[in-house]
Amino acid sequence: MDLQTVLLLLPCLGLAVLLGILIGIGYFGNFVAQLLGFRTNQAYERWWEARIIWGAIVNDSRTLIWQTISLYDRSDVQYVYNVKEMTKRQFVWCYALGEYLRNLPFSSNVASYVRFERIKNTDFPKAHSLLIHLIIYVFATMLPFGLSDNDLSVEIGLTIAIPIIFIAIKKTSILMQGPFENDPMDTPMIDQAQTIEIKLKEMIGDVDFPFKMKPNKYYIL
Repeated sequence: MDLQTVLLLLPCLGLAVLLGILIGIGYFGNFVAQLLGFRTNQAYERWWEARIIWGAIVNDSRTLIWQTISLYDRSDVQYVYNVKEMTKRQFVWCYALGEYLRNLPFSSNVASYVRFERIKNTDFPKAHSLLIHLIIYVFATMLPFGLSDNDLSVEIGLTIAIPIIFIAIKKTSILMQGPFENDPMDTPMIDQAQTIEIKLKEMIGDVDFPFKMKPNKYYIL
């Protein structure tokens, strides 16, 4: 192969190398996106499971009060007192459970409490978080070499915007994986306890409802 042929092929070889880099970084970006999607999905499942358990507590609380109402004879002079006392103890327990999950003293052996304990005491794997963190920074370092736009300002914008989006997704998953940390992304336990109190009082004809909390800065605890 003579020198002239080599010189003619050099641009083609350079284009092939560049195309290979672009495709490789594109695959790597797709891998990072899928890894973040898996992490976010697992964090959401933890948050949603906590919400489902609170929904079960709402139903169990209503069932308990219905059973209490059915148990006592309405002609009994202690009927109203016993039903109201049981109702109060149940919704106070719900408030206490929410406060305990935010690290205040409390103890119980009910099934829902045990399921909450499992979520609270099972940490997300640290190695998985560190791996995603490292991969995002490696991808951010490689990204400028995978952009082929002729406009420098567009390349700079994409180099900054894409890693920021990945980091924001990772941060969101971190916030969602701990639904009892007294953060804006928490399961709204106090709100759920207030809902239980209102529903139980409605069942026994008590109109002394608590003041329903409104969202503070777009979230409610």
